[in-house]
Amino acid sequence: MRAVVGVLVLLAASVGVLRLPGPLLWLCGLWASASALVAARCKPLALRAFAVTCAALALVLAAWEGTLLWREARPSSTRFEGSYVTQDLWLPHPTFGYGPKPGLAVEATRLVAGEPIYTARYTYDAHGLRQPPPVSVTPPAGAVLCFGGSFTLGEGVADERAYPYRVGVLSEGRYEVLNFGFHGYGPHHSLAALQEGVVDRVRTSEPVLALYLAISDHVARAAGCKSWDREGPRYVLGPDGLQRAGRFSDARPTLFSDRDLWLRELLRRTAIGRKLRGDRSGYLHDERARYEAVVLALRDEVRARYPGASFHVLAWEGESAWLGTLTRLGEAGVPVHHVRAMLPDLAEGQRLPTLPGDPHPTPEVYEAIARYVATQLLR
Repeated sequence: MRAVVGVLVLLAASVGVLRLPGPLLWLCGLWASASALVAARCKPLALRAFAVTCAALALVLAAWEGTLLWREARPSSTRFEGSYVTQDLWLPHPTFGYGPKPGLAVEATRLVAGEPIYTARYTYDAHGLRQPPPVSVTPPAGAVLCFGGSFTLGEGVADERAYPYRVGVLSEGRYEVLNFGFHGYGPHHSLAALQEGVVDRVRTSEPVLALYLAISDHVARAAGCKSWDREGPRYVLGPDGLQRAGRFSDARPTLFSDRDLWLRELLRRTAIGRKLRGDRSGYLHDERARYEAVVLALRDEVRARYPGASFHVLAWEGESAWLGTLTRLGEAGVPVHHVRAMLPDLAEGQRLPTLPGDPHPTPEVYEAIARYVATQLLR
C-alpha cells in the first residue's frame, strides 16, 4: 500500500512540475531523486538495479537538457545592428498577430562572428507593406499579390532587389505588385489576409496573379510551432475541413483534453524538444496535412474572390518530406514552380545560392524568380 501511495504522489508531483519553467530539468531531478531513494531503501537486487538505471537515465537526460539550455543562453555569433533593432518594427497586428509599423524605414546590418554579411534597408508604405515598385500606367493592368515570409519580403536585400519589386520593374510597371511578406510569416498569415479583407483594403486594381513563395519551415509555422508567432492566426483541420480557430495562444490543451497538442506544447518548452523540432521541423503527418490544407484554402480563396486571377506556388528546395508535400499540392491542382528550375546554370546537386552565413536567397536568386514570374506567369 505504501508503494502505491508513493507512486501516486510521484505522478502527481510530476504533473505539477511540468507547469514550472524548465519543466524537463525539474522532472528529471524529481525522478532521479525518487529512483535514488528507492535504490537506497529496497533490498531486492533486481529492483535496486532497475532504480539505479532509472536514476542514471534521468541524470543523463537532465545533463542533455542543461547543456542545450546553456548553449541557447550563450550569446549568438549572429546579431543585427542598425535601426532594425532600435525602432518599433515589430508591432501587434489585429490580423497577423504581429507586423511592421506602417510608414517605417529601418536599416539592418547582419553580422556573423563580428563580420558584416549584408546591410539592407526595409521601407514600409502606409499599409505596412514593403515598398512597392512604381506603376507606369493608369489604371494598372491588374494586381499581383505576393504572399509568404521573409523570402517574399526580401530579407537581406535592398527594397529594389526584392523579387516582388523586380517583378514590377521587369513587367515595365504595368502591374500593381503588392508584397505581403514579412519576417517569420507563413501561409496562414496569407490566408487570414484574404479572409479578413486586408488584401482588399490595400489593392487598387483587380488581382490577376497570386504568388506564394513556399519554404519547408512554413509547415511548422502553420502548426503554431514558432515562439515568435504565438498570436498568429490558427487554423485546425477537422472532420469538416479546415476551420479558423482564433489565435495560437487561444489553444489551452491539457493532458486529458488534447494530449497530442499538450505534448507538443510541453516539448516546445524544453530545449531537447526545440532541438528535435529544429532538426525535423514540421514533418509530423498531421502538420503536413494541415499545411497542405492551408495552401489549398489559400488557392480556393483567391479563386473565389478574384475569378480572373491565377494562383501559383514558387517552391524552395528541401528534404524528401517537403518534396512529397509539394508533389501532393501539384496532384491537387496547384501549379508548383520549383525555384531551382529558374536557375538553369545551377549544377546538379548544388544547393540554391544563399547569402553567406544566412539562409535567405542572394540577389541573383531573387532576380531569377522575378524574371521567371515576369516572363512565364505574366505573359
